[in-house]
Amino acid sequence: MTQPAGSLSGRVVWLLGIAVGLVVILGAIHLHILLVFCLVVFAVAGLMTALREMERRSEQTSKELERLHALREYSLVALFELSHEFDVSMEEHQMGTLTLTSIMGHSGIVGACLWLRRPGDETGLQLVARKGLKEDRLEAFAAELQLLSMDARVLREGIFLDRPESLPARPEFVKRATLAGVRGVMPLMAGGELIGFTGLGRRASNTDFSSFDLEVVRTMLSMLGRAVENGRLYSRQQQHNEELASVNRELQQTNESLREASRLKAEFLANISHELRTPLTGVLGFLDLLRGDTPTSREQQLNFVSRARACGARLLHLINDLLDYAQAEAGRLEMEKRAVPARSVLEDLRRAIEARAAESKLELRVDLAGADALRVWADGARLHQALCHVAENAIKFTPQGSVTIRVRNDLHSGQCTFEVVDTGVGIAPEIRQAVVQPFVQGDGSSTRVHGGTGLGLALTVMLVEQMGGRIAIDTPSEHPGTRVLVSLPLADEAGETAAEAVIEATSIGRIEGPLGAPLVLVVEDREPLRAYLRDFLHSSGYRTVDADTAESGCLVARRLRPSVIVSDYALEAAPRASVRTGYDMARRLGLDEATRSIPILFLTGFSNDLKQQLDSNPEPRRRFHTLDKPVDEDAVLEVLSQWLPNGGEVRTLLIDSVEFTAARIQHALPAERFHFESALTAKQAVSMLRNQPRAFDLILASPGAFDGTEGTDMAKLLQEVAPPEVFFMLLGDSAVGSTDSPWPAEESRLIGCVLRDDEDFARQLESLLDVARAQRGANEAEPNAESEAA
Repeated sequence: MTQPAGSLSGRVVWLLGIAVGLVVILGAIHLHILLVFCLVVFAVAGLMTALREMERRSEQTSKELERLHALREYSLVALFELSHEFDVSMEEHQMGTLTLTSIMGHSGIVGACLWLRRPGDETGLQLVARKGLKEDRLEAFAAELQLLSMDARVLREGIFLDRPESLPARPEFVKRATLAGVRGVMPLMAGGELIGFTGLGRRASNTDFSSFDLEVVRTMLSMLGRAVENGRLYSRQQQHNEELASVNRELQQTNESLREASRLKAEFLANISHELRTPLTGVLGFLDLLRGDTPTSREQQLNFVSRARACGARLLHLINDLLDYAQAEAGRLEMEKRAVPARSVLEDLRRAIEARAAESKLELRVDLAGADALRVWADGARLHQALCHVAENAIKFTPQGSVTIRVRNDLHSGQCTFEVVDTGVGIAPEIRQAVVQPFVQGDGSSTRVHGGTGLGLALTVMLVEQMGGRIAIDTPSEHPGTRVLVSLPLADEAGETAAEAVIEATSIGRIEGPLGAPLVLVVEDREPLRAYLRDFLHSSGYRTVDADTAESGCLVARRLRPSVIVSDYALEAAPRASVRTGYDMARRLGLDEATRSIPILFLTGFSNDLKQQLDSNPEPRRRFHTLDKPVDEDAVLEVLSQWLPNGGEVRTLLIDSVEFTAARIQHALPAERFHFESALTAKQAVSMLRNQPRAFDLILASPGAFDGTEGTDMAKLLQEVAPPEVFFMLLGDSAVGSTDSPWPAEESRLIGCVLRDDEDFARQLESLLDVARAQRGANEAEPNAESEAA
């Protein structure tokens, strides 16, 4: 095959051919010239071979340079595309998957994975992305990586199984890496700190990683580290912005509520001023007529007195409404529930309002059908007061027509429902929720047609709810007007006994868990889940007390006042129960000043329904949080840690007959650390301990509470019924151990005496508690040490 004439070897061949021809001609003449020529031919042939080898190597070098140039261009393009793919709004999983895809495409490896550390978590690595590797084997390998987090050489160079000098001293590392399919590990850094690791699988070509490949991978990981850091900064900024927006919304709502409250206050003051002045003017006016100089007959004088008394009664009625509302809102309105016949309720109501209905020329219909067989569980006087408000409103807002009152028995719900139906102006649906708020009327302006303070329906709602009932407002289907439904629990033969049994069953022997821990009330109708929550909270450092219905949850919360309530939303309820759901319980507790500040964590599968209820009715404004089932233990503990105080809780029973002293002590001690219940006498304290033996950590008593023979007996009985973990402390000087003292010197639970007029009362009490706990720990440790030695 001839070489091209233009190439170097081609020209040599051409010249050699000419030379051969000349030599042949000359060879015929001289033999020695032929020998010389042969040597030259061999030399030229060797030269040609060398030239061809140089040309081949030059061609290979050129191709390798072209390949490296193309690879570098590809790497630069890959890095450029990767940098443009990253976005701060991307999830870390997306960033990791994108980077692993680029690394695998560039390096030709068959698998890769990415572990990241979560911010603030230095104890573990989380697998956020993987391709071509098995997750279960990677989990075991992650524990090995965590041990290498502080190895500077690893952070600087990485680890590769084909480079023995890079391997750690742990033989377990190579074994687990091989099982996981990982051939190399490279650190992921951001801001000079380790935030994760990248695992590299084997190459499809089964060749080692080149220095160039590793440099490109390091560059990609550096870009990923910056992207993850930027993403986390962006997430924190977004969270901060959302928190600010939420705070701004709350502030805006608060401002709107304050403006509305200010408007209602001004409107109420104007209305109440008018409503109080009107009967007061009547009283004074008729009294002036009586003492005037104008002669009056005996009949006129009696008429003046009667009218003055009517005005006074109206004034007293208004004042009583104001006082009752204030007491109800503060949770101090006393209720004496009993079985009240429905017929007597209706008859008393008719006698109270029939004169008012006659004055307004309205037909009053009181339907007694079926009332004889019904008894309602309520405070009779408060029920009469509530129904009077409803009926008087019906009369006031009905210009003509009738007002009908009847009662019906709802066997399905166990409720007795009183209905007051009028043919009046009605209440628009959009303001039905508002009219049951205090000081609100359908028309509260100065030009309003109807009088009143705006307290009637609000007070009615409070009275009914504190009696365990509900109130609803709608429009009757047969004619315009308003229908008000007041539902209360039915009473049975054992009504009062059953109520006491509920309290007894939900309050005795139920507190469990570590002493001194915050108390959590668990309201859940399913025993397996209740037991799980109880065990979980105990192991997490909380005391618990159980309730299986919303109604019993209310009773336990009012009795024990736990630090927090963990409740289901949908709960089973007794047929006659008025508190049926977790939300009902929250509303009921919000009406009581003693329980309205208790935060509630709802664990539910109906979070959307619950949130809608909370959003639609923000009263009472309290701390709520909802978590979906199944239970996320970490989320529960995070919420509880935000609500509950650090350092545990000291549930204290204070025995002192002087109310001022008890109030002063409670004021001196921090409320977030000390929970108080008071007993006026030692006998009452003994009863409380018998009902709830594990409800208290400390009994704080005045020596005067144990004066006399009965006091001494009660002190000794108190020491017997109190669990061994409970400490005793006396206020003031006490002759402990004297012959007439009810407190023997050998009583180890008596941790000292404190002076209640000491300015540093809280510090002194905490110090004595710390010393007593340390001594108890030492005493408990001694028998254990002796048994171990034996």
